[in-house]
Amino acid sequence: MVDNLSLSDRRAEAVANVLTDHYGIPPENLVTQGYGESYLKVRTERAERANRRVTVRRITPLLSTNGQP
Repeated sequence: MVDNLSLSDRRAEAVANVLTDHYGIPPENLVTQGYGESYLKVRTERAERANRRVTVRRITPLLSTNGQP
């Protein structure tokens, strides 16, 4: 379980690095979080490709007043 969490953290960090290095998104605007086996898309005891994923959320509207940027 610890190995999966570490791998999940590294996967999220790798995506953040690509967003910063190739798309110019400032690193201070990104937060990464790995979940390991906590939130599986497909419940299984075996390795499942669908569980190796990253979700990117745009939260800017949540931070602005009245939904206006």
